[in-house]
Amino acid sequence: MTNVTRALHKPKLLLEIVVRRRPHLRRFSLLLLLILVSAAAWFALEQAGLRADLNVDGRALEIGKLVAALIILLASIRAVINLVRWRTHPDEMLRFFNRGFSRERGGEKVLYAWDKLQSFREANHGIYLGQRPVVQWGALTLTMSDQRVFKLRPRHGDLRKVAKVIRPFAAEITGIRMGRQLRQETPVRVHPAIVVWPGGLQVKKNEYPWKDLSVAVRGSQLVIRARQQGKVRTVGRFATSRVENLGGFMELATTTIRNHR
Repeated sequence: MTNVTRALHKPKLLLEIVVRRRPHLRRFSLLLLLILVSAAAWFALEQAGLRADLNVDGRALEIGKLVAALIILLASIRAVINLVRWRTHPDEMLRFFNRGFSRERGGEKVLYAWDKLQSFREANHGIYLGQRPVVQWGALTLTMSDQRVFKLRPRHGDLRKVAKVIRPFAAEITGIRMGRQLRQETPVRVHPAIVVWPGGLQVKKNEYPWKDLSVAVRGSQLVIRARQQGKVRTVGRFATSRVENLGGFMELATTTIRNHR
């Protein structure tokens, strides 16, 4: 029984994401207080250096002023970021089910079933310490059949966990859709340099039949290898973040290659 078929019989909440504006305002206020305290400390150290009656090591004063200035700089950057986020990011709630997903934002609520998903792209990156993201950038992009686009960004939490929830449904739906298009003799472009044809893949300007191909995801790259003149060679390496419907493509390609051997 497929993921989508199971979803029809047993709806289940898989993940809930809540984004609130208020914490950004609170952080901005705390950072502003830190900036004021650091500025006062810098001014006090500056005045201490000007007083001749104080027997204070000048190097210690300079180091203290440098530390205060650095705190002011870093806190100012973070304060501006939090102020912008408070101003531009409305309260938001996302719920992912095995039937689809919903989003509530700015008084609007939308609900989509997974079979309305047109494409899913994982262009998220990050630096992680164990299971915790230290910094993330990029986004997960869902494009629906009505051309509405939803982007999940670092403010939505650990994007690896979000992608793990979406990936199996996206792979199944997009893989089925690709297979249907190929049966109608319609090619599918999944990357600027990769076109899927009923008989194989066009990689850059060259065409390779399914029986000679192998595809694999290694780290952040899609690696395509093909047998040429008796030898297996790598014919393309592509960033997975630029591959449209990577999961669906991998399901389709691996199954088709296996059937042609």
